[in-house]
Amino acid sequence: MNMRIDGMGVVGGFGCGISDLAAGIEEGRRPAKFFPLSTVHGEIQVPMLLADTAVLSTMADRRTLRRIDHHTRMALLACLLAMEDAGISEPAAESLGIIVATGYGSTCNTFDIQELCPAADVRSFSPIQFSNSVHNAAGAHIASVLRSRGPNLSINQFDLSIPMAFLTAGHWLAEGRVDRVLVGGVDDFARIMAYHRHCRFSGRQGGDSSPAPAAVGEGSAFFLVSGHGGGQDEVGVAWAESGFSEAPKIPGADLCVIGADGFSPGEEAYGRCVSGPAACYAHLYGHLPVGMAFDVAAAVLSLRAGSVYASAGGGVPLPGGPELISETRPLASGQIHCLKIGAAGGYGRVVLEKR
Repeated sequence: MNMRIDGMGVVGGFGCGISDLAAGIEEGRRPAKFFPLSTVHGEIQVPMLLADTAVLSTMADRRTLRRIDHHTRMALLACLLAMEDAGISEPAAESLGIIVATGYGSTCNTFDIQELCPAADVRSFSPIQFSNSVHNAAGAHIASVLRSRGPNLSINQFDLSIPMAFLTAGHWLAEGRVDRVLVGGVDDFARIMAYHRHCRFSGRQGGDSSPAPAAVGEGSAFFLVSGHGGGQDEVGVAWAESGFSEAPKIPGADLCVIGADGFSPGEEAYGRCVSGPAACYAHLYGHLPVGMAFDVAAAVLSLRAGSVYASAGGGVPLPGGPELISETRPLASGQIHCLKIGAAGGYGRVVLEKR
C-alpha cells in the first residue's frame, strides 16, 4: 500500500478544521462540557463533545442542506475541508471514489424518528428524516454535492471501520479504479451511549480516584488520498490492517497513537503490544466508533511538524500501561502507528509515514 494524503478535514467537539485540531492538541484542551439529557428517570448531566457544522452553510448550497441531517452534514463538511486542504475544488467526476466509515450509521437518526413519531402522532413524521435513515445516505449526498460518479461505499465494522476503509481505498487505487479517494468516518452523538456512560460510571464517588472515561462525542474526519507518491516531505499511509487475532507488537522506536477511551474492556492489551512512546487524544474527540480517524489526523499533524504532542487530557484509564507522553518532543522515527483495540475483540491499525 502506498497512498499519499493530499488533504484532510475534521470537525468535532474540539472545533472545525485541522487548525482547531492542532491547537487543541498543542494546548492540551479538554473541551468536554456538561449538558442536560432527559431520561425516563428525569434530567441528568452528562459530559458531551458536540460538533458545530454552521460553517457548512457558506460552503454548500442551502437548498441542498435543508434535505440532509446532522450526520451527513458532518461528513460533508469534513469532505469539503479535505478538498480545500488539498487545493482541489472540482475533482474529475469519474476518478473520485468515496468511502464512508461509520459505527452507529443512521442509528441516532432512527432513534429520533421513533421518539418523535409515536404510533398516536404520525403528524410529526418527516419523509426527509426517514430518507436520511438509509445506511448509505451520507455517501450519496456527498457524491451529489461533489458531482462524483465514481465508486461509493459505506463501511460498518463498528470501531474497526476506519482501518477497513483505508484498506479498501488502497485496493481501489492499486487496481486503477480511481485516481483519488475521499476516505473517512462519521458518527453522531448517541444519547443512548451518553445514558449508558452515566449509568456505568456516575456512581464512582469518594475514594475512587481512577480517571473517568472520555466524554461521548461526535464528529467526522476525512482524507483525500491518492496513489501518487515518491516526492519529498510527503505524508502517506504505509499500510492498514484489521483482524480478530492478537494485536501486533509495535516497534519500540515508533510512536503509537492509541484509541483508548475507557470504554472497551480489552484496553489492557495496549500495554502488552506497545513498548515504546504512546499518545492518546480521546479527550479531544470523545468516545465514538470512528474515533480512530481523529488519531490518524493527529498522526498526520505530528509527521508534518516532526513532533509528538503531549497527551495532556490525562482522563483516560489505561490499566497496565503504556505510559503516555507527557510533554511535546521531537519524533524519533518517520513512522507513526495508530492502533485501536476493538470493543468486541480484535484490533485495527493504520501506519503512516513521512517520505
